[in-house]
Amino acid sequence: MVSINIVKPKLYTGKTCVEETGEELRAEITDMLKQVALEHHCDVEELKYTINNVGIVNIQRMTPQEMIDREAKRQTDKFRNKILKRKGLM
Repeated sequence: MVSINIVKPKLYTGKTCVEETGEELRAEITDMLKQVALEHHCDVEELKYTINNVGIVNIQRMTPQEMIDREAKRQTDKFRNKILKRKGLM
């Protein structure tokens, strides 16, 4: 019997291991959020998550006030970025 190992080639992207691990973690959390959103019939934007020091991901639905605060912060950041671009600082 012959054993064949298939190895996925890894291309050099110029990123450190920490950056690659962070991207993989974000992708996995995004998949988890999508799955929970499907199970609970809500949008992904309505969910929030926390990760404790053991690595357990806790996903919760945001309260209406949290969603309002999040949208206000998003608008503020968008406006701030627009100003920084105009000034050439970004």
